[in-house]
Amino acid sequence: MSRWFRFYAEALDDPKVQKLDPSTFKHWVNLLCLAAKNDGVLPAQDDIAFALRIDDIACQSLLDRLLIAGLIDILKGGPNGSRIAPHGWSARQYKSDVSTDRVKRFRERSRNVSETPPDTDTETDTDIISSKEEKSSGDDPLSAKEVIEAWNDLAERKRLAKVVKLTPDRQRKLKARISQNTIDEWKTALEAIERSSFLCGDNDRGWKANFDFLLQLSSFTKLIEGVYDR
Repeated sequence: MSRWFRFYAEALDDPKVQKLDPSTFKHWVNLLCLAAKNDGVLPAQDDIAFALRIDDIACQSLLDRLLIAGLIDILKGGPNGSRIAPHGWSARQYKSDVSTDRVKRFRERSRNVSETPPDTDTETDTDIISSKEEKSSGDDPLSAKEVIEAWNDLAERKRLAKVVKLTPDRQRKLKARISQNTIDEWKTALEAIERSSFLCGDNDRGWKANFDFLLQLSSFTKLIEGVYDR
């Protein structure tokens, strides 16, 4: 089966990447291809050398240069106690990209949005509606993991704060949003944030939307209703 992976335009302005010599840059891109074929990690060094058509000494030198440049990481695990992966792979190449048709549909639509000052709200447990009242688009609901991965992917690209910890309050609100809103509405809300320069910090306060903003009932409603278009 053909494999694909995300390659971000930010590489154009990343000094770690742009300071690579042409040969190392080529090998780095090929290593990304290898990682995509091996669930986000690189194979054994001799397999890397064979795939790149270089000898073991050149391969070790390449890996050393990329490690120093911060473009590959040594992780725990693997048959020898460690394994190598491209830096930031799990944050940029989450598995739900290709896992189900449900998540593919999550990314199919697009909508132009603009800006309106955000507000806050206080949500009670009554906002978590019963299963009989849940909205549905004919699909299984998104999981909390998929929502967090989608947010962290957006945060990576737009330099917003990533989700590090799910507090009890976040868990409650996330449960409410998942139960009340369809996959398409989640996609619309996330794309509204991504397309809004205001929500991404272009305002007189330097304020940026965060995960808590997304989970607020009033914020989410405004995002999906197109208020930020205006």
